[in-house]
Amino acid sequence: MYVIDVSGSMMYLDGFVTRLDRAKAELNKSIAALPNNFKFNIVAFDCSVYSWQPTLVPATADNKTYAESWVTGLIAEGGTATGPGVALGLAVKDNKLVVLLTDGEPNCGAGDEVDGDPTCIAAHRAMIQTANSQRAVINVFGIAAVGEFRQFCLDVAADSGGTYTDVQ
Repeated sequence: MYVIDVSGSMMYLDGFVTRLDRAKAELNKSIAALPNNFKFNIVAFDCSVYSWQPTLVPATADNKTYAESWVTGLIAEGGTATGPGVALGLAVKDNKLVVLLTDGEPNCGAGDEVDGDPTCIAAHRAMIQTANSQRAVINVFGIAAVGEFRQFCLDVAADSGGTYTDVQ
């Protein structure tokens, strides 16, 4: 299950490309490399959550092409509902792996909804932990994540035995 942040902060430029452009490139590269015997889906989130398909689908050539087109069409706007986005990805209980691509700035959908506030960050992390009843591994790609937001990404990965990778 791929979970991608499409919040307004993903429109910040890092060099000549936006964070969202960088995340889309990583995501589409990963989708293209999926073996045909895998199943996958994509969840995008700002202050709302959007699922590409209602459940996991086979990684056929047609599904991968359709998914890549859907990812390419995503636009960044609004706040960052990381907890609800990952929770939706974890709602498919036979899913054992989540790949989260985010700049790590949770600020809506859990807690006091104040950007950077420790209680808001903790509420998003707790929501993800609670939703992960199947003990899926969560690998996090931090797209220019810094400070407390990078730490949030590190913590989310560590909570599930996943990995964290900086994408600069």
